[in-house]
Amino acid sequence: MTLVKKITKQWLNHSVKDLKLAYGIIAMGSEHRYAAAFHAQQCAEKAAKAFLVHNNVRPPRTHDIEELAIAIQPLNVQMAKKLKAIKSLTRFAVIYRYPDAERKAVSLSTIKTAIKNTQKFYDFAAELILK
Repeated sequence: MTLVKKITKQWLNHSVKDLKLAYGIIAMGSEHRYAAAFHAQQCAEKAAKAFLVHNNVRPPRTHDIEELAIAIQPLNVQMAKKLKAIKSLTRFAVIYRYPDAERKAVSLSTIKTAIKNTQKFYDFAAELILK
């Protein structure tokens, strides 16, 4: 296995673990919704970075989903569009993780939808990477 394939697989494995955590945490109830959203964001971020590594591009050190979509754009327009569609996840990377953060409440149903959309993005990325 080449180094690129090994690193790509590591990114993808971490990504799917975050997705599983998002589903598990959201099942615990609405008081845990921001933790679940954090893991959904992490899943999307890591799947995007896996795709970049798979294409021999060093991923930027960022949690910004839109910035990752811009990096992916020259490689795969459709994937970039799918990633931009879930760019609102970026706010869960940092802001919603701290109790003193300025918050605008986000509903449980909104976060459940975000997790489902992250699942779709992960599935799309994994299919491109593993084909």
